[in-house]
Amino acid sequence: MNIRNFIEEGVWIIHEYQALLAGLVALFAAYVTARPVWRQLDRMSLQTTLMHREFLDERQSTLRARWRRESKKLTSFSDEVKTGIGWTRQYNKEINPHWAFDQEKLTRRLIVELESYRTDNRDPALVEAAIDEVIEALRRLADTMGAIHIPASEDQSGPDHCFSDEEWNDLINRADVAEQELDGLASEVSSAILRFDDVAQEETIRLRDQIKEADDALLSFGHK
Repeated sequence: MNIRNFIEEGVWIIHEYQALLAGLVALFAAYVTARPVWRQLDRMSLQTTLMHREFLDERQSTLRARWRRESKKLTSFSDEVKTGIGWTRQYNKEINPHWAFDQEKLTRRLIVELESYRTDNRDPALVEAAIDEVIEALRRLADTMGAIHIPASEDQSGPDHCFSDEEWNDLINRADVAEQELDGLASEVSSAILRFDDVAQEETIRLRDQIKEADDALLSFGHK
């Protein structure tokens, strides 16, 4: 093949496949242009994953610390209540109204602390719901403690109040009923605290699993 024929053959190939060649050239140009964009997207994805990982780690650490602190306090309180109920029933047969008075104050103080905790901190929804259950159980316990000690800590008539005979009898009857309900309510508080423990632990494990997923994602960036 002489040079003339070679040139004619080349022109024919270009003419026949010019659309394909143009497409390949455009594709190569797009690839070269897109490479910096892909690298930029990879860097952005890496930064996002790092930030998400740091957020998860801080959230897990904070939740675990708060959970353990509150759980220790609540469990200690619940144990003291159950021990106090057993002791006062053993020696007095009836609940000591002075003990009930002190326990009502302690319970309401704990409720205020937990409500403040709920306001100042933002935990996962399931943990917040479990704390709300504890607060409600404590509120019922405090009301019952109050009902037990009122006939002993109040007079039927005083400078700022005066109960009728019917109202006074209702208070005495309510105190009797409250004594019967006390053991069950103490168990409700204990169960609510255990529920809070379980939920907080499950959420801590869930966050730990998410951290592991983020670590795996970061590791994959190192292999690109």
